Amino acid sequence: MLTLEGDGTEKNKETWKRLVSPVLDILLSWAHWSILWFICGNSFFLCNKGTICRESKRFWQSLGVRMVAWTVNDTIERDYLVKYLEIPVITDGLQCALVENANL
Repeated sequence: MLTLEGDGTEKNKETWKRLVSPVLDILLSWAHWSILWFICGNSFFLCNKGTICRESKRFWQSLGVRMVAWTVNDTIERDYLVKYLEIPVITDGLQCALVENANL
C-alpha cells in the first residue's frame, strides 16, 4: 500500500523510505484486520475484488462487519460475488448495470 504504485513501480525514491515502507505496509495490513475496524467503528469493509475469499468473508461476518467488493466491472465476477458469496459490489463501469437492467 505504501511501497508500490498500482502498476508495481516503487513509490519512494529515498532509501530510508524504501526501507521503512515495507514494514509500515505489514503493520497497516495487520491493523486493518485486527484493530482499525473497531477503532473507526466500521460497519463495512471495502475490499479489492482480488483479495476476497470465503474465509475473509467469514472473518468479517463474525465481527459484524459487511464486506463490499470494488471495482467489479466484469459481469461474471459480479455474478460470482453477488450470487455465490453474497457480497455487494461497487463498479465504475456501466456495462454491469446495463446487462443487469436488460435482464429485468
